[in-house]
Amino acid sequence: PPILIHAWLGDLLDPTSLPITFSSSPVPGASRADGPGGSHRSRATRLLDALDMHGYYLAGVGYKAAAIAEITRHHLSAGWHLVDHGGGPGLLAAELLLESTGCRSAVVVDPDPVNALVAAEVATAFPELRGRFRMSLGPSATFGVRPAECITFIGSLLYTPPDQRTQVLDDAWESLSPGGVLVVHENVVGT
Repeated sequence: PPILIHAWLGDLLDPTSLPITFSSSPVPGASRADGPGGSHRSRATRLLDALDMHGYYLAGVGYKAAAIAEITRHHLSAGWHLVDHGGGPGLLAAELLLESTGCRSAVVVDPDPVNALVAAEVATAFPELRGRFRMSLGPSATFGVRPAECITFIGSLLYTPPDQRTQVLDDAWESLSPGGVLVVHENVVGT
């Protein structure tokens, strides 16, 4: 039967509380040994297993996470909070949380409820994300001002209506904690 997601725009969702529709069995190959102290390879394998046919979302996550990790390493102290606007199913946020980058918690802002379901798969595959990984279902324009040390817009502003972009960026700037970083990367000219 079809599953309907009902959420108020801007509510913070715990992806582990969502019904999982992509698989009902435990992630193949996941074990206690793959926990927080597991190797990068085991985490990558668990991520691929969790996403199964959703490999599309993996494109570009590694280099983006590496760039954000490098920026934050130079500008922020450990324990920073991330808000990732237009973050899809949260793979960038999950990677930053899992790879000892100093990121303590993350909120992914995305309007697509399907991405919340994919995030549920990821969060279920990685119990160490519980309590640290949230989604805000809705467009960036409704998110408003919420404190964070690192705020990212990676290839997402082009989906924000042009007349709302200035306000979205103003809200992001106002949300930055003192010394925080705002990362904007768009790869489409004229957006």
